[in-house]
Amino acid sequence: EKAFWTGVIGSPEQMKGSENDLWALAAKLKKEEKTLPRLFAWCGKQDFLYKDNVKLLGKIKYNENAEIKGSIKDFNNETYEVEDDDYSFEDVFSNLIYGIISLLIVAFIISFLLPNIYEKLRNKELNIDNVLKDVCTGFVILFGIPFLALLLMITVIALPVSLIMLGFYILAIYLSIIFSGYILGHYIVTKLMHKESNEYLEIVIGIITTKIGSLIPFLGVLFTSVMFLYGLGLIMSLISKKNK
Repeated sequence: EKAFWTGVIGSPEQMKGSENDLWALAAKLKKEEKTLPRLFAWCGKQDFLYKDNVKLLGKIKYNENAEIKGSIKDFNNETYEVEDDDYSFEDVFSNLIYGIISLLIVAFIISFLLPNIYEKLRNKELNIDNVLKDVCTGFVILFGIPFLALLLMITVIALPVSLIMLGFYILAIYLSIIFSGYILGHYIVTKLMHKESNEYLEIVIGIITTKIGSLIPFLGVLFTSVMFLYGLGLIMSLISKKNK
């Protein structure tokens, strides 16, 4: 620890009064009656530098549920509590809108470049057995592809193949929500709304429903995970059908 700081700023004798001495710099600015710069420090409560950060800042904010080792009074500084920093409604809403728009743009581009891909998805029989099969397939792909790519990386010859495989894997992860969302939208339009299939309407309804569903407390994580795995399974089914 001492060797690290010595390597960065030199010996304690060299640091005192130098440009690395924050106390000396602060005293100089104060003497010159200049405005002290605002300082933001982010330090964990279990960090060995925590006390030094408190000493430097004079005040430190901590959440109500924070666990601090030692007595706060030992720091001889003003410390006060603040509420946990949660996302505001505006942050959640803007992230939701951004996520929906970005997925819709990609979904429409896919429809333009691959006009038959959504037709192949909706022609697949939708029942609980097929859904469970695709979810299980998605689970295997999620962990199997990285493991297989890692094995291929061991051999120099197969390294390019593994990199290509990982590239398609990342792409599939992003597209999974679009494809599973489309199937959800197709089900809502044709089964719940009792309307004729409309590809673009199904894309919009499916993606919006999927993104809103992800915000449901507790259940949102489960819902998103299932949709994610289901989408990976759908992609695999499309690839397998193309190779037949």
